[in-house]
Amino acid sequence: MPDSTSAAAASSPSIDPRALHDHLEGVRSIHALMLSRLSAADADGELAPAAPSRLADWSVGHVLTHLARHADSVTRVLDGALAGRVEARYPGGIAQRNDDITAGASRPIHAQLDDLRASNARLEQAFERMNPEAWLGSCLAFGAPQPISELPLTRWRESAVHLSDVGLSSFTVDDWSPDYVAEDLAHLLARQGSSRGLPAPIAARSRLRQLAWLHGRFPASGPAWDAATLPTGWRRPFTGEEVDGLRGALASFRAASPGLHLEAMTLDTFPLTPALDALVHDIRFELVDNTGVAAFEDFPVGDFDDDELRAIWWGLSRAIGTPVSQSRRGDLIGDVRDLGTGISGPAGRGY
Repeated sequence: MPDSTSAAAASSPSIDPRALHDHLEGVRSIHALMLSRLSAADADGELAPAAPSRLADWSVGHVLTHLARHADSVTRVLDGALAGRVEARYPGGIAQRNDDITAGASRPIHAQLDDLRASNARLEQAFERMNPEAWLGSCLAFGAPQPISELPLTRWRESAVHLSDVGLSSFTVDDWSPDYVAEDLAHLLARQGSSRGLPAPIAARSRLRQLAWLHGRFPASGPAWDAATLPTGWRRPFTGEEVDGLRGALASFRAASPGLHLEAMTLDTFPLTPALDALVHDIRFELVDNTGVAAFEDFPVGDFDDDELRAIWWGLSRAIGTPVSQSRRGDLIGDVRDLGTGISGPAGRGY
């Protein structure tokens, strides 16, 4: 690779020469690994264009075609930058991207791999042609400007993430390289300002699992569980700060609806503090993306009457998702009572 990378970076404080060099090396490494793993899987009969990938609604052929066309999209804008032009990665926008993927998805695997091999080679050759000025350019990614210097990391990301989407037994999220994980996680967290956007259960985990969560993927080693192996983090007490936040939200709702009518509650009339926002994020993560179960303890139930407890629970539930009635009578919240008739009696109902 020419020394133009370091020269370009040195000419502008916005480009980190070490990072750019490492990202280019990362692309070359993942390209080589990609073709090696895919060729081996093809030789073993593991690849079929119409087979489902790990992405909903995408076959293996869709993923492989996307990888090839993505490489071409980066090559296009690099060549444009060399000529002093600001090019769009996909001139026809998202429709062109989707049409190109659909058009190539059903090709035989040997044609897919030949295409991917050639597109990867064209991209690596485009990297070699870059000069200091070109690295300072920009392109358009679906109408939004993107610095040319970000494209090596973009390609590294697309290659690693989508190779794990193919469904190979030899490459999953767990096989993302530590170098890629460190670089992409740092980039994504810097872009969103800090790690505060991560739910607490994820922020406390490995960088691999943090990055997997940010990309909507999950390592093959988790998060399955049964009663004997359920992680202890699924239950925890309410903190004093969270309880105080719920008291304040209840007071705001009472001011808006003195009768505490649940139908009148909105997210504005039951406002959440930052501590409650974090709590809601954690609960939603546990229910949707992690174990599927969450329990909270030590709420001062005795400090509130029944109507206040209903309002607090309804407000918290509205923040987590969309609560709906589960009763033929349309009850928003059902009271559990022991009527003495047994669960099998005509008035009995089990929860």
